[in-house]
Amino acid sequence: MTTNEPADSQIEYGRTASYGSTTTKDATLTTDHSVTISGLTKSTIYHFRVRSADAAGNVGFTADSSFTTISKGGSGVTGDTTPPTVTLDAPVSGANVSGTLSVSVTAVDATGVKQVDFYIDGNPVATVTDPT
Repeated sequence: MTTNEPADSQIEYGRTASYGSTTTKDATLTTDHSVTISGLTKSTIYHFRVRSADAAGNVGFTADSSFTTISKGGSGVTGDTTPPTVTLDAPVSGANVSGTLSVSVTAVDATGVKQVDFYIDGNPVATVTDPT
């Protein structure tokens, strides 16, 4: 989702338009927003709306939308219930780092890996997707 000015990001979601759950607010002011919702039930309709606030505290919401989660294994491939293996290649475990940092990972799965998300202290900072 994009906004016309830098704003934070959060999603309200639930099984009805009353929502009931929210993602952790990403306070980063940006115009290009990406939020991940996890822990959803398979074969379930969810309602959601996106909430963003600019630096002045003005809050905007999208209209209610909905989606249905898939009924297959977590990867969308029938029978695949094994999560990918992800290994941090650099920096090495236990390293003390500061400033700009290059991070390298290896992600492997029997059915392929489509996306790797990077977090710092539980906050999303980058996503790398398979262009295929």
